[in-house]
Amino acid sequence: MRGMVGFLRGLRARRKGLRGRVAAVLLMVLAVQLGSLVAPAYACGCGALLPGDQRMLAVDREASVVRWDGAQEQIVMRLTVGGDAERAAWIMPVPHRATVRLGDPALFDQLARATAPLHRTRHHFWPQDGDWPLTTGGDTAGPPPPRAAPGVGVIGRQRLGPFEVARLTATDPGELAAWYFEAANSGDLVRYIATFEHTLAVMQTREGLLRTAEEYVLDLAADGVVYGEVRYAPELNVNGGLSLAEVVETVQEGLAAGMAKAAAAGTPVRVGTLLCGMRMFDRVREAADLAVAFRDAGVVGFDIAGAEDGFPPADHLAAFEHLRRENVPFTIHAGEAHGLPSIHQALQVCGAQRIGHGVRITDDIVDGKLGRLAGWVRDRRVALEMCPTSNLQTGAATSIAEHPITALKDLGFRVTLNTDNRLVSGTTMTREMSLLVEEAGWTVEDLRTVTVNALKSAFVPFDECNALIEEVVLPGYAAAL
Repeated sequence: MRGMVGFLRGLRARRKGLRGRVAAVLLMVLAVQLGSLVAPAYACGCGALLPGDQRMLAVDREASVVRWDGAQEQIVMRLTVGGDAERAAWIMPVPHRATVRLGDPALFDQLARATAPLHRTRHHFWPQDGDWPLTTGGDTAGPPPPRAAPGVGVIGRQRLGPFEVARLTATDPGELAAWYFEAANSGDLVRYIATFEHTLAVMQTREGLLRTAEEYVLDLAADGVVYGEVRYAPELNVNGGLSLAEVVETVQEGLAAGMAKAAAAGTPVRVGTLLCGMRMFDRVREAADLAVAFRDAGVVGFDIAGAEDGFPPADHLAAFEHLRRENVPFTIHAGEAHGLPSIHQALQVCGAQRIGHGVRITDDIVDGKLGRLAGWVRDRRVALEMCPTSNLQTGAATSIAEHPITALKDLGFRVTLNTDNRLVSGTTMTREMSLLVEEAGWTVEDLRTVTVNALKSAFVPFDECNALIEEVVLPGYAAAL
């Protein structure tokens, strides 16, 4: 489960734009070199073609198969040449005398068949025995397991394809929390992913979900949070035999128990639920149906989670159209791994009211000038759900001081501050706020702004949000100023 004062999210490094700039530089250098030749030459991966009589040629669809036996290299090439030249010379530099002959085109047909993608459907999040191409089977030989913190024992591990998952034993909650934090900050994706395997493992039964939900609320109350929206994917909690509806009912029961205890202790907190569909699986519509069914029982909205790249939100357009017809608000993870097109699709095609992450909106801002999409997001007050600590752990930001949340705040975007994952990231709302004050120069007024932003964009009725702003948040910040 994930906690938030406003909302949640994280982001990934922006690599795609960098690749585009590098490609442009290379093409420019190539143009300069070709311009110095008496006759144009058209370079390709197989050498160069020089047409005669000032004619034109173009090379396309190059493919090569290379074989090296330790002494001799064999290259089979296929390429398409087009143009208006009747005659041309093909020049290919080689390190030694070579022989040339016509190749067999059937080789590339065989290659296409051998490398064709295989499509498999899986209805559970974590791989299980027999899930192609992953294999399990308990302890295996290989490198030593990840180092455990004192008080945390690694009793075994499994290989899940390229991933190594450690099985832990611990009696000290503090030491276990330290292990999670160390794994999340290790820079090792294998260790980071392993942490979620363990957290999900204890949330597969009614008892586990009740305790997790109740303690989550009490942790928020202890952190001074007055409103939060927690999101989770029910389909990840059914391995213990619970149905999707039973998962939601149990979580809501645990949250209600936590809110009652917090109120009795004089630290009331309102917690709503966002149900998530996993965008890479086929149960998103089921999750949307659950959000509609439980909207009067504590569920305040909907989200889709999981890998952005290759799984665009429009793949689940039917679910979003259903939610709109039923007047259920939703947010969409976008602008994290897939950039501006994913933000545009989430807003203009699917109709999201908020954007999870959204940090890649900075790709549409040059020297403080907003592009059309960035202008739309800012001017229509679309909330951006940002989580600085999580962003550092994923490599999306190099420091708190340089995190995009500050620049976007200063440009007038409706940014919100969140924790993403309190346990794995080892953070709280107090810590996130303190980091921005200490390392990014934020003031109490800045913290007040993002807190009010969160409530203005919350998925609960206006009068409830306004009451929290006027009666709790603003008086609290006034006392601090």
